[in-house]
This record gives sequence, structure tokens and C-alpha cells, in this order.
Amino acid sequence: MLSLSPPSTNVPPVAVIVTKDLFFGSQVTSTAAKQGRSIAMAMSLEALRDHVARGMVRGVILDLACDFTPAEVMAILPKDSPVKMLAFGPHVHTANLQAARDAGFEQVMPRSKFSAELVALLEWITE
Repeated sequence: MLSLSPPSTNVPPVAVIVTKDLFFGSQVTSTAAKQGRSIAMAMSLEALRDHVARGMVRGVILDLACDFTPAEVMAILPKDSPVKMLAFGPHVHTANLQAARDAGFEQVMPRSKFSAELVALLEWITE
């Protein structure tokens, strides 16, 4: 299990990005830290499960380019959970984007839009 949080903060994460892309995940968590927001990175479903079990997670961001399906991620959350859900992935992977919508993710978008609107999306997912 690998779970990474920004080293500069002792605040429990209020959101988790689920990705296997260490470089991009680090960019997201460091951007959040610069905003004073706490986002952890989970590189496995077990790591996400651990964060959710602590009861602090208000938002989950799923990188659809990783091996986990939106349904697997949703299954980790308590039923009727108020956790905000966002998924992003390559625009050409329309089936993956649709699977996230079908699973109940509130926001689903291409990676380019996620990157372009990152600051605003981090604000939304952590509030």
C-alpha cells in the first residue's frame, strides 16, 4: 500500500487523488498545499480505503488512466456518502469517462480540462 501526503502539512487530508502517476499526483497535492488545502495521494484501493476509514475525506479524485474502475472506487465509500466525486482521463477514452458518470461521479472531464481548472476544482472538492 502506498499513500502519500504532502510533507509540508500535518493537517489530515480532506480529499484524496487516486492515481498511479506519481509525478502528476504530486503536482496536484503540491498545488493544493500552496492553496492551504490538504489532499493525499492514494496509489492503491487499499490506501483509499484507509483514508476513507479515518472519516476525514470529503472528496475523491480518480485518475481514469489507472487500473481502478469508477465502480471499485465508489464501492469503498459508505452508502449515501456526502463525499464529492471527480474523475478525469484522456478525452479519447470515452468509455472510461462514461463509466465514471454511470457510477455516480459528480464531475467527469478530460485530463486537459482538469489540469486547466485545477485550482478551482481543488477548491470545490475540499469544501
